[in-house]
Amino acid sequence: MAVPDRLLLDIEIVRSHGHNVEVIEDGTRFYVVLSNFMLPNHYNPSVTNLMVMADYQYPVSALDMFWTEPHVRCPNGAWPQSADQFEPHLERTWQRWSWHYVGWNPATHTVATHLEVCLDRLLRDC
Repeated sequence: MAVPDRLLLDIEIVRSHGHNVEVIEDGTRFYVVLSNFMLPNHYNPSVTNLMVMADYQYPVSALDMFWTEPHVRCPNGAWPQSADQFEPHLERTWQRWSWHYVGWNPATHTVATHLEVCLDRLLRDC
């Protein structure tokens, strides 16, 4: 199954903002991985790979949550809120950040707007 044209277009927009983005196809799922994603200062490590998942219906099907690799901790060593679950994807173990929002609109929301939601979550205290 081919990567949806809209997903390719939206990824190019993210790349134009300076991110290193790779799309990995796995059946009907598309892993969008941003390498060397800079985290806010209060996390350890300060750089991670950040992943979101899309499917063949993107953008009709909403993006939800995000994953990091390697695992990210708060300054005190604790796991961030709603980020204490781990899942295997792409032959690696990813930390799932269970952070949801309502109101996905396929006409206006994109990978870039989803990354803004991810960053908003990351900017919150652990």
